[in-house]
Amino acid sequence: MSGPQPGRATMGGAEALLPPGTAGSPGSQAPFSARDSGAMLPQPGGGPARPIVLPTPEGGYVKLRDPTKLVGTGDDALELRTRTAAEREKWRFKKNLILWTFGLLVLGITVIILMFMGPL
Repeated sequence: MSGPQPGRATMGGAEALLPPGTAGSPGSQAPFSARDSGAMLPQPGGGPARPIVLPTPEGGYVKLRDPTKLVGTGDDALELRTRTAAEREKWRFKKNLILWTFGLLVLGITVIILMFMGPL
């Protein structure tokens, strides 16, 4: 056959999707270096969040641990806050008590039904 032979780019390989001049072996690319990329962004630490300090009109300061989060709009807006450890423990105990009571109630009803009807 005489004439140009079809290469990988003309046959529809992955190289056909690259812009012209970038097709080549992966080893020809320069390796990425973090020190060449400019200023480094600060990485978050694993410690507790730093409080937000706001100045007051009287000249004092107010420290906020977390920004306030609101749900709703207008008069229906509610402020969300995290529970303390004691509140979480109390809420978990109530939840577990309700679930155990419901489970025992279902088991009790099942036993009563089986006693009266007998096994099927």
